[in-house]
This record gives sequence, structure tokens and C-alpha cells, in this order.
Amino acid sequence: MFEYVLENKFIVCVSEVILDDYRDVLNRPKFKRFPNFVEKTTDLLDSIEKISEYYQPTTTIERTFDHADNRFLELAITANAHYIVTGNFTDFDFAEYEKIKILSPKYFYEEVCVK
Repeated sequence: MFEYVLENKFIVCVSEVILDDYRDVLNRPKFKRFPNFVEKTTDLLDSIEKISEYYQPTTTIERTFDHADNRFLELAITANAHYIVTGNFTDFDFAEYEKIKILSPKYFYEEVCVK
């Protein structure tokens, strides 16, 4: 995926709220049982931070049941994104939000990246 970003085919959009949420989730005790998990995910987040464009959403959206997941919609709207890539289809149980497509990582890679 990073090669597509580096080739300027895609732009990764983040906000401080989203990065803080990633850090909180990745530091949950349930992940501590995996060897080197914290180190690997910290490196991954560092890479994401370096290649991403930062946005400060100003709109408030209450579309998903999980309050934290609404922040992704707010970011996507602010960034004029085309896609939200997620495996969370419990909360993102809709295919599109205001013309922003909600895609699984597999679908995004196979149908958008490599085509």
C-alpha cells in the first residue's frame, strides 16, 4: 500500500483524533500477547504519520453507533476523500456516505489499487 502512496496514486488522510484512537486501540492489553506487537505497530503508525496529510475536521457527524467511528466520517468529509478503508462493518454497515465509498482493505487493494 505504501508504494501507491509514494507513487502519488493515493493520499492517506489523518487527524490527531484518529491517530490518538489508533494508539489507544493498539495499546490495549489483548494485543500484548503478540510478540513485538507494540514495536511493530508503533513503527507502522510512525510511517503513517510521515506520509499522511493532516486535517482538522470541523463538522460533527453522528451516523455510526460507536461515537469514535464517526470521527472517520468527519475526517473523510473534511478531506474530500473518495474512500474510507475499514474492516469494521459492524459500525460501518453502509456502503457509502455522502459519495464516500466504504471499502474493505481487501476490496480496496484488489479493485482500486491494482487496477
